[in-house]
Amino acid sequence: MKYVNLYKKHHMQRYKDKNDNKVENSISEIITPSGTYSKEKWIKLVYESMKEQNEGYIFEMLIEYVKKECAWINTDDDAINLALELYSNRVFENSKWIGFNEFNMKLKNCNKIGQLSFL
Repeated sequence: MKYVNLYKKHHMQRYKDKNDNKVENSISEIITPSGTYSKEKWIKLVYESMKEQNEGYIFEMLIEYVKKECAWINTDDDAINLALELYSNRVFENSKWIGFNEFNMKLKNCNKIGQLSFL
């Protein structure tokens, strides 16, 4: 496949850096039912949606869940990225999700505590 076609299909760049090393970069895109977004734009939209729906606490709980349950997660950035994916897919509402029962028990307890604190 020619480089031009490769670039168009996968948004790849090839060049040599100042030390004459070959470098390949690609542009990450997120494809959703509402359209295709750059990763940065998608993250911004997810955070805006989270803020509008006052669900920041769910996102924080997903980060903690990911850190605890996902052995392949090594960094905070990895945990945040996976939690963003889980949140955007509303996985915590899907009863087929393996963590559904455990996560929703904690979520219900969190909501009860939050409701009691306003009394």
